[in-house]
Amino acid sequence: EEISYLRKLRHPRLVSFLGFAKDAGQVIIVMEFMSGGSLSHILFTKKMTLSFDRKCVMAHQMAEGLAFLHDLSVVHRDLKTANVILDDDLNCKICDFGLTITLDRTHMTVWGLQGSPRYMAPEQLDASDHKPTRITEKVDIWQMGCVLMELYCHTLPFANLSSVASIITELVVKRRGPAIPEKTDPRARVLI
Repeated sequence: EEISYLRKLRHPRLVSFLGFAKDAGQVIIVMEFMSGGSLSHILFTKKMTLSFDRKCVMAHQMAEGLAFLHDLSVVHRDLKTANVILDDDLNCKICDFGLTITLDRTHMTVWGLQGSPRYMAPEQLDASDHKPTRITEKVDIWQMGCVLMELYCHTLPFANLSSVASIITELVVKRRGPAIPEKTDPRARVLI
């Protein structure tokens, strides 16, 4: 079932499924190799300097991939810079579809926390094992904003917070999103 699902996700802005093999009861999934590494790696390990225009091209490419997923009623739910990988020319593709869900009409109800807390939308962080949460494409839009914050501001969302509990308090209880640094280019601020 997962294999047939991955085969449907064919788009220039998504990492391609190439095939699979079974070995000793395990399924091995083979995906396209992207030699440029992750967006997270080039921003925070290599500390690569990117022009504003290059960042805009990358943002547009990520948005194209998300739009394709959403047109198929698929929500990624774990979009982050580590799940955006690059070729040698810094073209972006979205990867890691382990948490994706197909929406039943316009929403899906899930139980419990699933995803990366710094990037989670308020409705994801408000989930618990005792309370279902309605998940829509808006989750990916929130996460895209977090990715854009890293791309344009070179800072993690909620970089000043060190625990999941403090992120939940800030986002769910106090209803405050990650602060965009003052020095951020006004054009980027509008995108974020």
